[in-house]
Amino acid sequence: MTLVMDGSFLAQTGKVRPNQIGAGAFQGIPMDGPGTGFVLEVRTDAVPVWITEVVRRLNIAVAAAASEPGWQPITKIAIIRGLQTLRSVMSADSSRPSLAPTPEGGLQFEWHDGGWDIEVEVEPDGTVETWGRHLRNGTTFDGAFANTSDSVRVALKDITLHHSVGGG
Repeated sequence: MTLVMDGSFLAQTGKVRPNQIGAGAFQGIPMDGPGTGFVLEVRTDAVPVWITEVVRRLNIAVAAAASEPGWQPITKIAIIRGLQTLRSVMSADSSRPSLAPTPEGGLQFEWHDGGWDIEVEVEPDGTVETWGRHLRNGTTFDGAFANTSDSVRVALKDITLHHSVGGG
């Protein structure tokens, strides 16, 4: 399976070809030289449901960043680190995040569902910061992804559970 990000939006990012989506996905990815597209080659049938929609939304985010005067294009490392981050905290049936570019060339993923507000920001250099708050029970987390990944994972599972019992 190949998921293609439209080259007209991503001409500045070249090509990227991850080996697979799964354990260790998006690691050791060769960055080809400048090209006309961004191709995710998925070499497994176990593709998470959310990946196709996230790729579609990444295309929109890249186009949005390119159309904003003074904004930097989303960096390759931000895109790859964003996908790595999502893969590490999302299950196959997780709710898909909304996403938006940042003016500096990064990405922000968000979930506002099941009583949760969750933000995962990927800086242009690949640094990942998170923030989350549950509106009803007061649970919060904030900080570097390395320190908050378990909290993000638990919150996303809570959102998925909320949907499975008819809450959303």
